[in-house]
Amino acid sequence: IKSLLGTDLIDSRGTTKILPSIPSATTDNEGYVNESFARSSTWQITNTAEYKWDVTDDHQLIFLLGHEGIVGQSQSFNSRTQGQSDDRFMELGHGTEALLPSLAGHPKYEYLSFFGRVDYSFMHRYFVNFTIRNDRSSRFGMERRSASFPSGGVKWDIKQENFLKDVSWINVLNIVGEIGSVGNSSGIGNYSHLALVGPTTYGKAMAFYQSSIGNPTLGWETQIMSNVGFSGRFFDRFNVEMNYYRRKTKDMLMTITLPAGSAAARSLAFNGGEMTNK
Repeated sequence: IKSLLGTDLIDSRGTTKILPSIPSATTDNEGYVNESFARSSTWQITNTAEYKWDVTDDHQLIFLLGHEGIVGQSQSFNSRTQGQSDDRFMELGHGTEALLPSLAGHPKYEYLSFFGRVDYSFMHRYFVNFTIRNDRSSRFGMERRSASFPSGGVKWDIKQENFLKDVSWINVLNIVGEIGSVGNSSGIGNYSHLALVGPTTYGKAMAFYQSSIGNPTLGWETQIMSNVGFSGRFFDRFNVEMNYYRRKTKDMLMTITLPAGSAAARSLAFNGGEMTNK
């Protein structure tokens, strides 16, 4: 039984200043000061339980069950004043005009995964494995938030066969075959599946606008990969590996811009298109 906890923490601050003594077409020869702050964190926990079972000298089994959770969030703040008239007084409070602060909010995303794997070996030369994984992401609509991704593979350790055991110039020789699927959730925003409104200004008053159209059927992009190949080591010096692979990507995550006037928010994320790599 094993538990791993990891985190990635980022805290940054930036300052931009334009001195009034430096001519600038954008500030009417006045200075300005911009202060920005950003903070983000990602936490990940992985729990696994593994059991090895030697059924006989020729049959071995390994069972693995696991759980994984990821939580990420961030926040940022930006403030600016302008109208500074002296190079010696270049702080936010020295400006004559303050612009509306920009607050990016507190975007957050979460993943929850469960997975299992079975490995079987026969006579330490024939190997079979099967893996199943279920992932859930807060970036997708409720209808397609969860998806399962199976995979499996076989390997033949030819070097362990009697007809090659005594061949000294062959150190390792394996033939492998694999097929499986994985999910992808990158390339879209944390809330692309939701129809949202956001704050803006109208004159000097607070106002709201439609910031996202939303797509409740947004779901996982899936990659299905297959591979056949062999690897070997010869004369205890040369490594050789050859593979033929095929990767098909379906339900690709894409973003399009709608025609002007069709909606207040014109960006729409959706699943569409397929691509094959060989």
